[in-house]
Amino acid sequence: MASLVNRNGIYHLYWRENGKQRSRAIGPLSEQEAKQYKRDFETNQYRGKAGLTLKNIKFKDFCDEYIRVVSMGEKRPSSVDRDKRTIATFIRLFPKIVIVDQFNDFVVSEYKAKRRTEGVKDSSINRELGTLKNMGKFALKKTYTDKPINVGFYEVSKVNRELVLTGVQIKALFETINEPFTTACMLGLYAGLRAGEACNLTWANVGDGVLRIRPCGDWMPKNKTSNRNVPIHPALAKHLKQAQKRARGAEYVVSYESGERLKETVLASMFTKFRKDTKIDGLCFHVLRHTFVSRMAECGADIFGISKIVGHSTATITQQVYTHLKDSYYQKNINKLSIKIG
Repeated sequence: MASLVNRNGIYHLYWRENGKQRSRAIGPLSEQEAKQYKRDFETNQYRGKAGLTLKNIKFKDFCDEYIRVVSMGEKRPSSVDRDKRTIATFIRLFPKIVIVDQFNDFVVSEYKAKRRTEGVKDSSINRELGTLKNMGKFALKKTYTDKPINVGFYEVSKVNRELVLTGVQIKALFETINEPFTTACMLGLYAGLRAGEACNLTWANVGDGVLRIRPCGDWMPKNKTSNRNVPIHPALAKHLKQAQKRARGAEYVVSYESGERLKETVLASMFTKFRKDTKIDGLCFHVLRHTFVSRMAECGADIFGISKIVGHSTATITQQVYTHLKDSYYQKNINKLSIKIG
């Protein structure tokens, strides 16, 4: 193990080699840079003793390979775009990263802190960390590095995920919005659709009393169980009938007067405005899906049935995501118990 000593602003590195004490002046670096130098030195010593040889790959070439092989090969287009944005942000913050071997948990930890300083939400940072950690796994697999990315995620409050809109809040939201956002919100509130499912639903997949969630163009549902038929609620059916008249032959259900589809990114950004206008803390499109599930449970629908409607592979996932349903479900069933004493 090596050690650092700061003498009058100059860092010195000390280590033992072949039984002898060695030292090296490494310059007037910052504390973080000196610690990184020490890490790299110790890693190179370990590799030399172990006889390890790594492929010297440029970091930007590695990023292109990750997108091409892992991201585009395994993920939906929206997730691919998210990975690209994360990589672009990382390169912006760390332009001096030249080779893959410089991409390590120390740098990723610093990235995590910088993003928080920039005011990015912890949940968004966690998604970016997920991409960076997957990149680290891929680099290990390709022997571009031998250092895994070990950086912890932020603990994110579940308050927003447990938000269920009240009647007053729902009214306030619909008084704030207009088309095509009204139709999108109806699909979330009365059918439990995800944002991508609502924005990519075509009129060809609406009929016979159901919404058919299917792949459309480059868009793919989240997973296999997301391909499903969702029963149309009477209130939603009435709204869709009027929306189809206004559509004038448009392909997509959620579209502007021009027929252009509402994009998920636009829907997400507009909910930032809706949240401010309505003053509903934690409001986002996914809250509508959560409200749908919660209201279904309140009306007596069983968790298994709810899981099929919202596209979860098992009812267990529904319970894990909507933890409060488990207690209410059990409470409803215990209330059915009738025992006479005496």
